[in-house]
Formats: sequence, structure tokens, C-alpha cells
Amino acid sequence: MKRSPLKRIVFLIAPLSLTFLFLLLSACSNETDDPAKSPSHSATDDIGLNTPNNENNNTQQHLQRQLSERVSVDAQVIIPNITSLPTVDVDLVTFDSDVIRNALFDPASIVTEEVVYAGSLGITQLIDDSDFFCSYWTYDKDSVLRSHTGSQEYIFYLFRWQERYTNTELFSTELELGFASRDFVINEILNAVKSLGIGTSSLGEPLIYSLDHETLATENMRKRDDGEFEGYRNFTFKENWTDEDDYYFILWEFEAQEISIVSEEMRLLLNDDIVRGSKIAALYSQRGIEYLEITNAFTETSTGSASQIISLEDAMSAMVAKFESIISTNRYVITDIKLKYIPEFKDRSRTSQQLIPVWDISIAEYYSSHADSADNDILVGHIQHYLIDAYTGREYV
Repeated sequence: MKRSPLKRIVFLIAPLSLTFLFLLLSACSNETDDPAKSPSHSATDDIGLNTPNNENNNTQQHLQRQLSERVSVDAQVIIPNITSLPTVDVDLVTFDSDVIRNALFDPASIVTEEVVYAGSLGITQLIDDSDFFCSYWTYDKDSVLRSHTGSQEYIFYLFRWQERYTNTELFSTELELGFASRDFVINEILNAVKSLGIGTSSLGEPLIYSLDHETLATENMRKRDDGEFEGYRNFTFKENWTDEDDYYFILWEFEAQEISIVSEEMRLLLNDDIVRGSKIAALYSQRGIEYLEITNAFTETSTGSASQIISLEDAMSAMVAKFESIISTNRYVITDIKLKYIPEFKDRSRTSQQLIPVWDISIAEYYSSHADSADNDILVGHIQHYLIDAYTGREYV
């Protein structure tokens, strides 16, 4: 496999069954009635968003107010100042064994290729004589490639970026680690992505975390003291941490029309469909790339006519109507809201996909303690994502 002292890439995805894969994904909930909407509203009407955020004329403001008796908003919002968006026809990027061999493997290495199955899901695995792996799969509307050297499993136990309970707030998004600059690492990963035939022009700005060994060691000790290591994946507790254990973690979202495509994984409960998200994620150390995931990369093929989208106020009204219709004393807090695109099949033939705009709304549900202060209320489960069709105002299912 081609690699330099700062570059080592191994691809592997475990042959999980589709059922098990689907159980890992978080859920969206039930459909709601049509919210009231005004054709004259822009995406940012009625909320006082008047602070320019960037050169794309986005706006930013922290919203904190009561929307109804049991629904409130407490969120930092960044919303494009637009009133309409088009659908975008896209092709899903798939992977090819020959491209992977030429891009990632040493020509002198002996590479074995096989296809393993988890139900109807076929996973292609390329394995060289150094036990490096390259695995990828395409199924239904998804195309996924994942890579790792093995070290990422322990690191991702300490740095939770993809799970329901994240701890990314513990790590800096500005710290430069000693082994390489942030810009160098970003370029190294993008070069690897390009070598696989993935265009990078549709990527948004990267979100990069510095996983310094001091913070990792602190989290490591906390988990040990809390007893979380007992019996977990047969991990051997790591005692000593040095600057050789520094990592960068980088996450990119794909964009269309300068709008991010949904990157989170979730299940749409009403039709049991899976939204796996579109993203590139990577873990990088002084040894090179330790983990690389490319999920649902798209290329745009054509753009439809722009259609009116509902305002942010209307999207929040849909959430109010949904949760106020539930017989409960629990309260609901909108913690995040973003305008995004989501892929869907264009018709029942399920052969071509398009992107449509949705409002991606995060909701925290709190059990009422019936105390004098809501500060004593208890978070129920985890924060849920709900999608509102930006064209119709209905919950996206």
C-alpha cells in the first residue's frame, strides 16, 4: 500500500447486518399538521436576525424565548437570507476496486479481494499482505467507505463525536498540535479523498478538533474512576499518554447551493427509512491518517426551478403544533435549527436521487419535576432531530 511516514491508510467496515446497522441510528418522530405560513415570509422573518454572519449574507443570533406553554427555543441560529431554493438532481458517488488499488495500494503488494455479505448487503474488502484493508459498500441510496488503523476505537471511546451523548465541548477547535499544522493535516486528508475520485469543491468549511493527549488522558482517567472500562470491548486501560498520542479530528459536510446536506444519521419512524447523512470524517496523528470515512458523496447533475420555502418562524410553529398536541406535562426546548438539504429518491423506481430543503430542528425533552423551578426538570433520553419539509411545512417522513 502506498504510504509515507506521515501517511498510512487502511479501509475496513465490519460485516454488520443491515438490521444491526439500522439500530445504531437515531430517530425522527411523527408527522404534524400544516403550520400557518405566509408566502411573503423569508427564512429569517419575525426573529430579528439582523447581524451579518459572513460574505454569503447569512445572519446569526441567539434565540431564547417561550413559544408556547410547553415549547421554547434556546439556540444559536445561522440562517441564509433567502426566500426560495431549488431541488437539485444528484448522482451518488460509488467506489471502484481498481481506483482504490491504484490510489492507495503499493503496486508491489499482494492484494486479495473478496465480497462478504450481511444479509443482502455486499461489502467489498481489499486486503494486502501487510493486513491493510480497504472496504466499501453501496446499497439502496447509500455509498459508504470507512477506514481505520485500529487505534481509532480507543480514541473514539474518549472523544464522542457521532453518538447521542457527545463530549466534543471538551476539546479545542483552535489549538495547533506540535506534530503538524491544521492546514497541513487538512491538505493531506483532502489529497487522499481526491485520490479516490471524490471531488472536494462541494465541501463546506471543515470543523477540526485538537485531541491533545492531556485532555484525552483526563477523560481516560474519568472513565476508569467511573467504572466505565469494566468489560467494555475488552479494552486494556492505557496508563501513559505522551505527545505521540495527539490527534486531529476533522469533519466536513457536503453542500449544494451553499446549503449543507444533512450529515447526521437518523431513522424516520413513520416510514422506517434511514437517513445516513453525507460527510467526510477523519482522524489524523503523527503516523498519518488513522481513520477516514466517506459517506454519501454526491455530484450535482442539474438544478430545478426555485420554489418558496417556509420561514424559520413557520418551522418552529410546526414544532409547537406537534408537541402541544401531545398529552403530557413535559416541556420541549429547541436547541438547534438549521436549513439543510436532504437526499431522496425522485420516484418509485428508486434509481435517481434529488436534494430537497428541510429545516433540521434539534429538540430536548424534559420531564417536569413539578418543582417551583424548571431548572430541576430532567432531560428525557437524548436530543432528537426532527425534519420539516421547507416547501410544505410538514414533518419530513
